[in-house]
Amino acid sequence: MITAVEIYEAFLIEIDRHESPDAQVVTFLHHWNTAVYSFIENELSVFELTNVVTDRLRHLSTQKELTVNAASCKAPETSVLIPLDYYRLFGVKGVFEYARDYGFKIKKGELIYKPFRKMNADLEGFVADNFYYAPAINRPFYRIFDNKINFLYGQKGLLSDLIFLKTVTISYIKHPIPLQLSDSFLSFNSSVFPIDVNRLILKIAVLDYMGSTGDDRVQIKSQL
Repeated sequence: MITAVEIYEAFLIEIDRHESPDAQVVTFLHHWNTAVYSFIENELSVFELTNVVTDRLRHLSTQKELTVNAASCKAPETSVLIPLDYYRLFGVKGVFEYARDYGFKIKKGELIYKPFRKMNADLEGFVADNFYYAPAINRPFYRIFDNKINFLYGQKGLLSDLIFLKTVTISYIKHPIPLQLSDSFLSFNSSVFPIDVNRLILKIAVLDYMGSTGDDRVQIKSQL
């Protein structure tokens, strides 16, 4: 059960098993693609507790290295645009580069690798009142604002002549390609998920569809 045709047929079998009204292709696609995001959110709730991306999301998990600044930069950038396929960010690692020699040990071009922590509202209030936890090179943060990922690692401009953020590698969940199927079945694509995951999403899609038809059988979820 991978192609849109196979999934649609399985969907019709399931709703027929529960004596629900037939669903046209466009209706099926709506409930399936809605169910995909419900499934992703359920899996990401596990990530919020464990900080580990579940195996079921491995087909949507990706990494991308983004250039933030070049060595010749005069006014270093402290943000990058979010990739177009981005859905949920779960990890940021940065590479800092020294722009000049510093002391006897650090030479121009030397690199420092640092993981970034997410800056949330609670943490922002805390670090504002505590100098020792404020963003710094050894304690960098990131936060998402509008369509950008902003990087916090010290007072803007204070370190620009000494060290700058060269690149970042972001780990994120990307948007799944929507399932597509023509009324004639001549044009269709396949799910990005393996069969076992498709079966889980199918259950969510069926429940979502049956709810939209006004089916009030409260035991239907346990039967699926």
